[in-house]
Amino acid sequence: MGDDRETPSTGRVGRGQRATLRIRAFTLVSAAVALFLLAKVNAGGTAEGFFSPWWGVLALAVLFAVSELMVVHFQVGRSAHTMSVIEATFVIALFHATPTVAFTAQVVGCGVVLVVHRHQRSTKLLFNLAMFALENQLAFAVFRALTSNSNRDSMPSPGDWPAAFAAAGSFTVVGAVLVFVVIYLAEDSPVFRDVLNTIRVSLLTSVVMASVGIAAATLLELSPATALLFAVPIVGLYVTNQTFVRAQRRSEELEFLRGASARLLGEDLAEQTLWAVLEAARAEFRVELIQFDYLSTDDSSWRRVSFRRGQPPSSVVVEDPALAGVCPSSALLITNASTSADALSKEIAAREIGEDVLVAPVRVRGDISGVLVVAQPSTEVVSFGTEDLRLAEMLATQLASAMENARLEQSVAEFRQLETKLVFELQHDPLTGLLNRASFARRVREVISRVHGNRTNAVVFIDLDDFKPINDVYGHAAGDQVLKTVGQRLLGSIRPHDLASRFGGDEFVVFVNPVASRDEAVEAANRLLSIIRQPVVIDDNQIVNPGASVGIAISSPDDTYEAILERADAAMFRAKKRGKGHVEVLDPTMDDAVRRAYELEIELHGALSRGELQLVYQSVHRLSTLAVVGYECLLRWSHPELGVLLPDKFMPTGLGADVQRAVRRFVCEQLSASASALTRVPDARTWSINLGAGQILDETLVEDLTTLAGQPDFGPGRLRVEIAEPAFSRSAESVIARTDALRQAGIGLIVDDLRIDGLNLSLLERANPVEVKLSQSLVRDLGHRRAASPFVRSVVELGRDVGFAVVAKGIEDSSTAQLAQELGCALGQGYLFARPATVDEISSQAALRRT
Repeated sequence: MGDDRETPSTGRVGRGQRATLRIRAFTLVSAAVALFLLAKVNAGGTAEGFFSPWWGVLALAVLFAVSELMVVHFQVGRSAHTMSVIEATFVIALFHATPTVAFTAQVVGCGVVLVVHRHQRSTKLLFNLAMFALENQLAFAVFRALTSNSNRDSMPSPGDWPAAFAAAGSFTVVGAVLVFVVIYLAEDSPVFRDVLNTIRVSLLTSVVMASVGIAAATLLELSPATALLFAVPIVGLYVTNQTFVRAQRRSEELEFLRGASARLLGEDLAEQTLWAVLEAARAEFRVELIQFDYLSTDDSSWRRVSFRRGQPPSSVVVEDPALAGVCPSSALLITNASTSADALSKEIAAREIGEDVLVAPVRVRGDISGVLVVAQPSTEVVSFGTEDLRLAEMLATQLASAMENARLEQSVAEFRQLETKLVFELQHDPLTGLLNRASFARRVREVISRVHGNRTNAVVFIDLDDFKPINDVYGHAAGDQVLKTVGQRLLGSIRPHDLASRFGGDEFVVFVNPVASRDEAVEAANRLLSIIRQPVVIDDNQIVNPGASVGIAISSPDDTYEAILERADAAMFRAKKRGKGHVEVLDPTMDDAVRRAYELEIELHGALSRGELQLVYQSVHRLSTLAVVGYECLLRWSHPELGVLLPDKFMPTGLGADVQRAVRRFVCEQLSASASALTRVPDARTWSINLGAGQILDETLVEDLTTLAGQPDFGPGRLRVEIAEPAFSRSAESVIARTDALRQAGIGLIVDDLRIDGLNLSLLERANPVEVKLSQSLVRDLGHRRAASPFVRSVVELGRDVGFAVVAKGIEDSSTAQLAQELGCALGQGYLFARPATVDEISSQAALRRT
């Protein structure tokens, strides 16, 4: 058995040098063991055999040489190996040659073949000679140990056959083991499974070859001339094997080319495709390295894709495609690249990829667009053949077809991209990338035409506030930047089924599809408004804070696009009239009451801006001393036509959240402005603000009130919120959760307007208020309704246990005040003590009391 294993390329010199040193050391050990066995086997003396004369030694050496030439090649991993008919020759030598003659003949005969025919270099040649010597003498030792035949030109008897089979088997096993040990030393990787597979196949061959050798040795004893007939089946076997190998090789090539063609022509010429094809080509050529330099169609740069056995594929940009400039016109085999003087060989040698290299040009439309390089390792090579050269040419042709196909596909893709771009520009605003007005109208009409049942949509009309000053102050380029940023924000915040459009100028429209309710549409509009309000950075790092007024139109089943858009536009103008940054809704299904509420909201916004709302204060007194302990803040609207209105007339339950927030903030501002004067009132310790359920659940409430309570004029625990019992009962869990947050900020809860048929006392206990105010009707019924007094006593008792004070509200005469005090109420409020007054009136009254 010989070995044609590939060793690492010179690109990994350090690793290769260490492997060579290990192999040489192992070779010396093998040779020493072989010489030791030779001495041992010859120590007992041996008889002269048929091949003992000089011509016999020469004849046996020729037989060994011919056997080494008649080899069968096979592949293990990246290492090539060979099996020969040498076992038959060795068995003949067992019976008709001395160990010394057999040793000399095999080393000389096989060595000549390795040097002359295989061109093996020193390291591998020395290892193979040491292997031949060791397997030869070890097998001789096995044979001598199992038989008494000592090569005396006697007829091989059946008793000698087992020893011959054992010797041939040991000859094969030793050779296989030595080869794989060298593979391990060279690659630092275990190959035990390959060892077992190779030994199994080799042993079968050795049995056949040993049988042939025994028969030949027998005939050689009977008739030397007749033994020559064994050359016929051996040569026939060799020729048959070579024919099979060529056919198998051709089949593998065709299968490889078919697979490569399917990949290269059936997919884009992406690097992943090249990697797959080059890996398959590396295995087919049985080489370590394949490189492909090609002109990329993406950016017109030269790239190099390399695939080396045992390493991941690599792809790099080639700064100087020198190989393409010196590439031959057709596939070419370069041998001994480092010693050649031509430009192509120099370029190959500079890459340090091997001595024997196949180079094949890849031509597209007559120009070299790529170069395929197939490299053997730099040492211990087997020369490429004509079939390898032909295969490289065919692969280069397929790569050229794939590259031309890729260029055609790229041209088609570029045309399609241009077509897509033109269609996009026809349908979209060039500045913001949003749908233009015509495309938006067409697509909304399509959606409306498909709407069935009660499914509704909404159109949100957005008009930027104070956009003209941005153009005037910063220039039109800055204005364009603001419009572009707003458009991108809208596009990034809408849902997949929604549509966004720029209508022109500073107007944008969003189609929300679908919406489940009016509140969902308002929530979507507020979200878009908050996104628009985020600062925009323009040139020179200037900051612009855009704002917008928003109108919403809710669709109905019979609506047309024009009708919805008209309502959204009208709602936007109403938002503008209320002031900047507002959201208005127009819903065709609104009944008269809702419409009146809507109109009231608009009026309230106007009243706030015109200063028609006013804050007055009604004092709360201790019943035992009549001292002022606090004030309740009460809102009044001085309507220009209807006179002074109380909150129950202009703050209904369904009032919009934005106007409720605006009113609450107005109350906080007025109270803050009056705090300094109110703190000078003797014994006045607390101030309370009335809130509805909608206001108490507003997400900005805690922040607003915490800011107010944190002012120096207030101090901890002086600010309180009043929630009417009906509103508290409807949203008890949510209100309790929100008041817990207020309580942590030092703001107390007052449950207002408690009635007999109202709040569950257990729920009152959970609310943990600081005060509970009895409703005015309940206080008036204290002397007339039998159930009133027991109910008040129970509330007072609960207050003592839980820790809240009870306030009798609406006291207008002294008898009611006395009865309330007798029932346990600590505090009272009503016209008997004081009417609601402005902060100036309260200050004057306090001054009079001090004098």
